[in-house]
Amino acid sequence: MMDRILWTAGYTRYPIDERIAAAAASGYSLISIPSIEMVELASMGTGALADLRRRAEDQGVAIAVLDPVVTWLPVDPQWALARASLNEIERIGDILRVSALCVIAGRDHGLEHADVVERFGTLCDLASRHGWTAALEFAPGSGAPTFASAVRIVSESDRRNATVLFDTRHFYRAGEPLSKLVNAPAGIIRYVQISDTRTAVVGSIGRDAYNRLPPGQGDIDLIAVLSVLRERGELEMFGPEVIRSDRDETDCKARVAEDTAAMDAVLAEL
Repeated sequence: MMDRILWTAGYTRYPIDERIAAAAASGYSLISIPSIEMVELASMGTGALADLRRRAEDQGVAIAVLDPVVTWLPVDPQWALARASLNEIERIGDILRVSALCVIAGRDHGLEHADVVERFGTLCDLASRHGWTAALEFAPGSGAPTFASAVRIVSESDRRNATVLFDTRHFYRAGEPLSKLVNAPAGIIRYVQISDTRTAVVGSIGRDAYNRLPPGQGDIDLIAVLSVLRERGELEMFGPEVIRSDRDETDCKARVAEDTAAMDAVLAEL
């Protein structure tokens, strides 16, 4: 069974209630939510989080993924995301009734690989107590820069609720051959983020992550990548994550509808 999830990191210029309404209007029953926004909302009291969850549920939308979680590894305390401590993540996740955590590995943690695996396993154990999945997202420039590196951490953690979050832009930028995906352990991927990009990197590799395009409008061979995911049975929880710093001020519903239509056009070719 395929479920669609709107990855709302691409629409943070819009208020959260507009993102929820846009998701509902485009037929999504699941969304992700930025963890740092929820930390700020939680500072207003737990009632604010519960009210947000109810407003989403009233529109048929569940807040499914808290995105991202970074404090499972040592991080720069000046990094805004460092405010989302694991205690805060647990409290927020419980109130929102999420089903998964999107996990990012910071780059300069100073730990050996075995220690990273151990800490990820500990995070998985924390998530398991709440019935959550821990989905490790690889990204060039992060502490898990490639799909292969994320697969290794998840596999070695040996936790049933551990999985890889696969992002089409990150896979393209990491420069890994499609064979890495073809030959990955079965069932290693549970979530997929779909976007496109141009071949040329704009600025640093980190800043380039904010120059994505709607699916089918860039240079990624999305047909090839998504076909492999479907053949592997891992194109089951997916949606667009089109993060662009230069997008115009189009209405949120129109923007989500545009990105969804672009994704659907690509999927129709599979």
